[in-house]
Amino acid sequence: MDRKEKPTRIDELSFEIESVKIEISRLQGLKESLEKDIIEEIGQKTEGSRIRKGSYYSATTTAKIYRKIDKKKLQSIKDDGLIPGEALESLIKVDYKIDTKSYRDFHETNPDYANIFDLCVTETPGKTSVIIKKIEDK
Repeated sequence: MDRKEKPTRIDELSFEIESVKIEISRLQGLKESLEKDIIEEIGQKTEGSRIRKGSYYSATTTAKIYRKIDKKKLQSIKDDGLIPGEALESLIKVDYKIDTKSYRDFHETNPDYANIFDLCVTETPGKTSVIIKKIEDK
């Protein structure tokens, strides 16, 4: 970089963040390698946990399987009565999520209804993200 301007506070902070990101990436790679060694040492189940104790540490490997419901196939099973409704209800948890754009639009177009709807909504602030990009010389 052949710039003559003195770095600003933003430049200094951004440079530090970039340096930390590089170190985090390096450490993440090292952590993953060590975790792979632990898995080879302990082994893993298809799903569930396995524990091995050492003299100073206890290590646990936990394998997970994520499952999704094919809603069309589920509806077909329901419609055909292949499994009793009570059994299906015990297998499935409904996860309600808010469509953020629709939610904001609803507040704009129907504020009275939106205020009523808000009685069943809990808001928790998220973490503010910071994005930095290196400015390349032209």
